[in-house]
Amino acid sequence: MTIKETILLEKRFFCLPESVAEKDEKRRAFLNSFLLINYGVILENPERVCDEALRLMDGLLSLHVPKGFYNSPQDTKYFSCEELFLEQVIGYFVGYGTSIKRVEIFEKDIPLPAFISDETKLRKYRILDEQEANAVLRETMVNYLAYKRPFSVEEQERFLFLVKAGFFQKGDVVACRDNIFLILDFFPDLACQLDKKDLVKFSIDAFGDGPYFDAHKRKEPDAQKACALIASSIDKVQDCPLSKRQAKYFNKLVKVFKGVRGKESNDASPYKKAIALIKEGKVIQAADIYAKHGSLLERNLVFLLSRANSVAAVKHILALIDDKNPTLLLQLFFSLGFDGGKGMPRSFSFQKDHRTVVHTETRDETMKRKSIISDSIRRAAHDILLEKIHFYYQRLPKLGKIYLCEDLKRIAIPFGTASMGMGVDVLPAGSRIPIQGSYLRIFCRWEGVRDIDASLGVFPEEEINKPGCFSLGRVLSWRTYHDKPFGNDVLCSGDDTSYDGVEYQDIAIDALKARGLRYAIAAINGYGGSFDEGKIVQGVQIKSKIDTEPWDPKNIEFQMNVVGDSRAFVGFAVDLERKEIVVINHICNGDRLFDRNQVDLCRRYLAESALEVNMHDILSQRGEVVGKPEEADVVFDAEYAPKEGQKVVRPYSISDLVALVNEKLPPKA
Repeated sequence: MTIKETILLEKRFFCLPESVAEKDEKRRAFLNSFLLINYGVILENPERVCDEALRLMDGLLSLHVPKGFYNSPQDTKYFSCEELFLEQVIGYFVGYGTSIKRVEIFEKDIPLPAFISDETKLRKYRILDEQEANAVLRETMVNYLAYKRPFSVEEQERFLFLVKAGFFQKGDVVACRDNIFLILDFFPDLACQLDKKDLVKFSIDAFGDGPYFDAHKRKEPDAQKACALIASSIDKVQDCPLSKRQAKYFNKLVKVFKGVRGKESNDASPYKKAIALIKEGKVIQAADIYAKHGSLLERNLVFLLSRANSVAAVKHILALIDDKNPTLLLQLFFSLGFDGGKGMPRSFSFQKDHRTVVHTETRDETMKRKSIISDSIRRAAHDILLEKIHFYYQRLPKLGKIYLCEDLKRIAIPFGTASMGMGVDVLPAGSRIPIQGSYLRIFCRWEGVRDIDASLGVFPEEEINKPGCFSLGRVLSWRTYHDKPFGNDVLCSGDDTSYDGVEYQDIAIDALKARGLRYAIAAINGYGGSFDEGKIVQGVQIKSKIDTEPWDPKNIEFQMNVVGDSRAFVGFAVDLERKEIVVINHICNGDRLFDRNQVDLCRRYLAESALEVNMHDILSQRGEVVGKPEEADVVFDAEYAPKEGQKVVRPYSISDLVALVNEKLPPKA
């Protein structure tokens, strides 16, 4: 599928010219029935259906996928642990990395799965003409421009497509400076929106900061492009205070690209002045200095709060934070909730090169930590930031009458999207999806890359709350599935090592809960290759019966594309107690094997406070909330078909949610 088709399909639109609409009434009825029966798709304008819609739908939710090592996880119930192990080992010797799926050694009388199930997830799609589709694509571009975080790999690709297709207009402002560099060669004047620190950061990302800076001598196309951008921008970027390291690097850029000696220094460094004041116990004065210099205040907030000795000092420090950046306020609000108290190890996560990097403090690091925020200071900061967040959204232009579906209370705020995959009905990381059935079937399928491994870590609550805790005995993977560590309550379809494969895992929710287990974490690792090869998706089917066909596209709850230069990905977790799926959706800085970092990544999303501020909370500040969608000007709902004059925002359209969260305050009159 093309990028244009993919963007529209994920928003539940087809773009088809009216001339291709099926004219024959019987054929039209057949096509609409086929879409419903096989994909669970209902067309809002069924008179526009045509064969092309089937092709597009199959590209999104394939009707046929290859069989796993075992056809279904349930097949392994009929094998002993010794038999599973023997077949796995022989499979490695005979068919590793080839199209050979399984060498049958033990003949088993396995019942055929049921072909009919009642677990269809209905999705409403609409067929658009070219003009309507272009309006959707322009809106998508406007939403991307509002991002205050770097794009993910997929978002980069789509953003560049929209730019080249002419959807970027003169006067458009790119909110995130990292994203400006993507189109700087198309629009050189955008360099005026950057400062010297931005250019230094871009240069280090492109070439590193080693002692032998030879960027201008590099012949690779990417290096040459980076050099051209630096050379054309170096005279246009704005002045700003620089640290000693930043000044040294910028001077090096000036020497390399302009042939003169740079004159930057860190004499005006606010950091040195602030540290001196803090040593004297003057925390408020140090905060005042930080606040005058970009993001220094926010980056040193924990440092300052840990040294604040009164609620009045907390109020003064937080009052200095720029309340015109809602994403910043939200990030600070949530990060404070996971700082950990004295003696408690912290887990840090940040995004680099489109991957989420997780570091959990060692015992030694925890004991030596000096920045510890007291409970009273934390509570005060929590209340002040929450008030600032609500005040921000109350000041935005009103949307009129709005209808908010109850699901929005489970939809997380979409920030930090740089390592996340897109796909079918993918909600923001941290969102929760209720499980209606008693079973889950997790799937991972791939094409053009060898041997992707699906793993499932299942943990009791007390273990998941211990950073760094990890036991191989809690994980169902290619290393353990033949031992059936959870009996028949969690089963795997076997280790598929081919270039075009699929792996499934079945979870019996109530049975696992009865074992005293609370969370299951679904992850994949690239044993044979990185996720920047081929096509890889992970997703889940919610099921009331488990003995049905292993693959049924109309039963898919959601599926995520896994794209990135890494071998580790966490798709989601399952809260067995609440019977909810918790979306994680992070490419990780990991390797071939499921590890503790993939577990630690989930902790912040599983916490009770993770949805304290959610999309329902944010949007309820934006207008008059009505009880029926028919009464609203703007409807926030997954399936509602709008009447003329109404606007609908879908919870799975993350770019729309990001634009609403990042919306700027109107200028003061």
